[in-house]
Amino acid sequence: MLFIAGVVGLASTLTAAGYGFTGWTALGAIVTALGFVTSVTLFLLEHERLRRLARRD
Repeated sequence: MLFIAGVVGLASTLTAAGYGFTGWTALGAIVTALGFVTSVTLFLLEHERLRRLARRD
């Protein structure tokens, strides 16, 4: 869900940039980047947790 929110944020940021709203573009870029980084980090942490569980059995 967080990754999809990042994609929507990216689309909104590009729309704001297209209309010339520089303040909203900067804010949207920061939020979009944080959303993508957080979603990838959570995905990798969950993947590692599942690998450890599978190794334990």
